[in-house]
Amino acid sequence: MTAKCKKFVLLVLAVVFGLCLFAACSFEPSLDDVKKQYNLVASVTYHANGGYFEGEKESVSLYYQNGQTAINIGTTKLPERNITLTREGYTIGGWRTAAKDENGNVIYEDEEKGIVKLGDPVDFSAALKDGDEWDVYAYWIRNQIVQVFLALDADAPEGKITYKPENGEEKTYRAGDQITKYDFDTQGMVKKPSLNVITEKKNKNPAGFTFYEFYADEACTQTVEWPLSRNDSGKNVQIYAKFITGEWNFISTVNDLISMLQKNSGGSADAENYYFRNDIDCTLSQAIGLPENHEFAGEIRGNGYKISNLKISQNNISGSFSLFGKLSATAKISDLTLENVSMTLANRTNASIRAYLFSHEIESGAKITNVNIIGGLLTMRFNGDGSYLFNGKLPAETTECPIYASAEEQPGIICDGNQIYKS
Repeated sequence: MTAKCKKFVLLVLAVVFGLCLFAACSFEPSLDDVKKQYNLVASVTYHANGGYFEGEKESVSLYYQNGQTAINIGTTKLPERNITLTREGYTIGGWRTAAKDENGNVIYEDEEKGIVKLGDPVDFSAALKDGDEWDVYAYWIRNQIVQVFLALDADAPEGKITYKPENGEEKTYRAGDQITKYDFDTQGMVKKPSLNVITEKKNKNPAGFTFYEFYADEACTQTVEWPLSRNDSGKNVQIYAKFITGEWNFISTVNDLISMLQKNSGGSADAENYYFRNDIDCTLSQAIGLPENHEFAGEIRGNGYKISNLKISQNNISGSFSLFGKLSATAKISDLTLENVSMTLANRTNASIRAYLFSHEIESGAKITNVNIIGGLLTMRFNGDGSYLFNGKLPAETTECPIYASAEEQPGIICDGNQIYKS
């Protein structure tokens, strides 16, 4: 027995308290002598099952004393020397018994490669007994990644995104291209990314586009449920990152809506763009205040969603007041329903004010498409005998519909059942 082989056997014996590892040399004394000397009365033979131990061995036998538990090779880290086990393109996922036929013979999936059909997981917490001879087989998990592909809306120019990092070469991604990939962690999980998949920065989109959502299908109908888990299919997990054309602020919650409505740009027009992702029901929200004389010059894309039960309360008004303010020539509002929006307003003493549910001025060029206003209510409390509404004229009756002020007809607005009360 060479000095190298002796050192290897003694090292392993020390690590596992009296077990004897396979060796590529003959024992002097013999293996039986070693087993007898250390009272090694049980064995576990580990079959690589398509992989290889160091030295391209297909199996390894370890010997144990009565009452010891077997080593979970590939999971248990030995303090002195680990036993190397590899299979190209795979990661060890544990050990299992072999499936057997009715005659007790091992069933092979690929006998030539020594790959068996696996049975139950091995319980490594069970103590070995005198005479036990276990055969365990490696359970391999194909190395998987999460591939992220690009999905674009129909408005994307030429169906592509071009992005140039501050320090780096310009990159172009077309719909269907793989943008990036993610590795599964040691628990076999991938958490939702916190960075933009294209810019690799938080809250920064490529120019002209906004990241919308991750989807599990190319048609973008099923959102991804995070975290993603490794599966037994052996195939990479494919998901789709959808970007929509334009630079948008999403409206998904009541707070998002309030932030949009309360935005006061210091006298200049708010030219940001807003994109509704769902209905917004403000039933549980308290009444909010809005800025006077506000001007909007951006785009609001309602996408067929609805704002309902919004309550607005504002005192001491002396100028123009409305939900969306003055709509500049560049403003666009589309596909949005306002239902049961109520305003309770009070003017500054003897002040003449202009108050409307929707907009107090609409410039020529503003585009309003498919906006439905249902059941709105405007309640005015006048302070002082000199108070006026609508440029010095009080509304004659409650039948007047105080929706918008514009020199032009607004065919894109449909008004249904709105009322005004004065008090």
